[in-house]
Amino acid sequence: MDLTNNALRETLHQVERDEAEAIRVLCSVLKNVERSRNFDCLPAVLEVVKDWQNCLPGVIVTSLMKIEEHFEDQCQDRARK
Repeated sequence: MDLTNNALRETLHQVERDEAEAIRVLCSVLKNVERSRNFDCLPAVLEVVKDWQNCLPGVIVTSLMKIEEHFEDQCQDRARK
């Protein structure tokens, strides 16, 4: 029984860490959007947030990081023009 409780506790801690990372990345994306006033990535962010409860936190982090990378590329492209 103790082994099962420890496994469940560790799984819960991992989910909490992943969700904290997802929130950190989401805040970073939103901060960059606010600073740049480039709202092109908001529909993609909205989709990730809508699916938040249906995805594993690691998937959410990966999706948000991809959006953030794409967003940064867009901002760099706009700055060069």
